[in-house]
Amino acid sequence: MKIKNGFGEIIHDQTAICLDCVEKKGEVEHAKDNVIAMQKVAHYINNELEKSHNRVKELEKFIDEECREGHRYCEDGWYSCPLAPEGCSDDSIDQNKCNCGADKKNKEIDNILRSRK
Repeated sequence: MKIKNGFGEIIHDQTAICLDCVEKKGEVEHAKDNVIAMQKVAHYINNELEKSHNRVKELEKFIDEECREGHRYCEDGWYSCPLAPEGCSDDSIDQNKCNCGADKKNKEIDNILRSRK
């Protein structure tokens, strides 16, 4: 979006809105009053903000549902993460601590999503 202060016009995706008229895709609607033009600007901006907000929510949902990792499992239980549902056969490591990186990645996802709120 470009704002030209000197000309009082906002340009966004081939849409120009000025204080005296509203022009969208070649059609010109003359506003008798600056208030009407500014109401249209406000309505347009509100619609764009709502669309953007909805896109962000969809992206957050996708990240939350699709980008998280489960704990690594290997057929040879010796190499599985202790927090995998099947556990780890290596009793020499802490059985209550992730060693595959899933907890770290999922914590980063939580931090990103929390920072948006």
